[in-house]
Amino acid sequence: MTNKKISRLMIVIFSLLTIFPILILAQVKTVPLSGISQSKIGETFTVQGRIANIIPPKSATAPYSIYLTDDTDTLLIVAWEKVMSRIPFRDQLKPDARVKVTGTLREYRGNLNFYLTEPGNIVLLGDDLEPVNIGNSSESSVSFQDLPPGVSLPGEIERSQMGRKVTIQGMVREYRAARSETAPHSIFLEGGSGSLRVVYWDEVASSLGSQNTPKPGQNLRIRGTVDEFRGELQLKVTNARDIQPVKNEGATSYPAPSDFIPLDSIGESHKGKEITVTGKIIDMNPSQDAAGDNKATLMDGAGALIILYDNHVAERLKGDLKLEMGKAYEIKGVILEESGMLRLKVSDASKIKVVSVKKDGAASKETAIVSDRDSSKMQGTENDDPLDLPIGSISSEHLGLYIKTKGRVVSLTPSWQETAPNVAQLSSGADSISVVYWKDVADTIPEEKKPEAGKILQITGKLREFRDELQIKLYKAGDIIVLSEMEETIPEDTSEKPAQKRDRTDSLEKGTSANPLVLPISELTGELEEQYVIIKGKVTDIKPSWQPSAPTKLTVSDDKGKVVVVYWADVSDKLSEEKKPAKGQILQVKGKISTYRDELQVKVSEPEDLVIVDKNP
Repeated sequence: MTNKKISRLMIVIFSLLTIFPILILAQVKTVPLSGISQSKIGETFTVQGRIANIIPPKSATAPYSIYLTDDTDTLLIVAWEKVMSRIPFRDQLKPDARVKVTGTLREYRGNLNFYLTEPGNIVLLGDDLEPVNIGNSSESSVSFQDLPPGVSLPGEIERSQMGRKVTIQGMVREYRAARSETAPHSIFLEGGSGSLRVVYWDEVASSLGSQNTPKPGQNLRIRGTVDEFRGELQLKVTNARDIQPVKNEGATSYPAPSDFIPLDSIGESHKGKEITVTGKIIDMNPSQDAAGDNKATLMDGAGALIILYDNHVAERLKGDLKLEMGKAYEIKGVILEESGMLRLKVSDASKIKVVSVKKDGAASKETAIVSDRDSSKMQGTENDDPLDLPIGSISSEHLGLYIKTKGRVVSLTPSWQETAPNVAQLSSGADSISVVYWKDVADTIPEEKKPEAGKILQITGKLREFRDELQIKLYKAGDIIVLSEMEETIPEDTSEKPAQKRDRTDSLEKGTSANPLVLPISELTGELEEQYVIIKGKVTDIKPSWQPSAPTKLTVSDDKGKVVVVYWADVSDKLSEEKKPAKGQILQVKGKISTYRDELQVKVSEPEDLVIVDKNP
């Protein structure tokens, strides 16, 4: 065979190898969700349906969880950040979006998971189930699509770049001043369907000057060293000149009333005055306790402003009027100063209006109007007719109504301060919900009725939402009924739910922050890594933090084992003297299992997750 023929043959073989994956992908069969079973583990096929929910990863090594439904069954699709970051229409992957996904079915901890390993294996569908023309629809791609060479988006920074100098450009989601002389200032920069924390210390802040303090909604180009803190990537900046503002381009504008004030023009002269602003919600931070303010960041393209509103206002914003990320609003409130920053305080739900843009450009608004219910005529009221529902049937449609339900207490988190509630996690097996009640109620509950792990209870209370999770608020001790094992009649959801789906949901919910595993210390193993647990034992040793970046370490022991409990300054600084653990005390701990230098430990992230059960055992 001549060299010429060999060359032609090699070109043909190379071409076939290049298109072979595409040919294989085109021949992959489509399987309905109801047809997925254990027998298909290891197979590659295509599914399609509507996205029911997307849950971001809880750590840098965890994947996204995308729940796909065809209204008869649900499938968990697993995708890591390296795949998600390369999907061109990632910002359009949200609840109710229709997609077609090609992947491989695998089993993980007894659950069937569908793995998306390539960004080209997911296609966005229209209502007619035909692929739609994606284009560059996201605002981040409009604002940052023409980055100069060598500049990355925050979401593109990877662990492989640790210790390297990089330049990133993105939008400021939030700025936090240093809490102490040794703590850093923090900028949370968004872009590329991801975010990155940028840190710098007082010497850099002084060089920047107060006039150049980063502001939410501002575009910045920042150069620094990729670093890691508590398992999360961050960018460390050591020179003020490495933080440069970038002109906002392609900003989205929103319809505004004639008396509105642009966000970038709000200053000291507006303090104490009632003003009207308009823009889109780009970030939300729920209150840490019942008496605190919820925070939402509003952006109008030129600037941004933090909106403060308490739970009373939040409870009156229902349905389409609820504050949500990505939606535009007109908001009226009073400008005040908090932690050196100007904020807009809203004390009346009727001052918040949804702003939508019609095709002709005209703005339409809906005012937050909540009518009082006629308690004598409406089902779901406190005294006469609460809704009797199994836990699995309770949904956001029932917000504000009184619910009666039954379940077994699987965990209990006592109140850690007067403004924080007791939280009992009630489960019916496949589904669970939090029941919350404050000290005034807890003090009136007889000993035999007190919620305890393992007890089967019937609870009546009002359904509310906190940190995007449904919970039942208990108002009086009489709304707790203890059921014996013989009387246990926890109703099942009568809607058709295949056993396979119920088993998956049950397994996925265990070991989460909302539904931690209650275990003796001796049963903690490395297999539980990244799962949340509740343990109880005696504090036998304490090693205080020796520098700001080092944790406090407690050794907690029970009759058969011991474990190290760790927490950092953001937890210890919030513990009052009487709440700080001491040697010899019995402690209940809620935290996430992790390993450090081959040692098992329980990481605590909230001060209320450390509860002193007995000071003098």
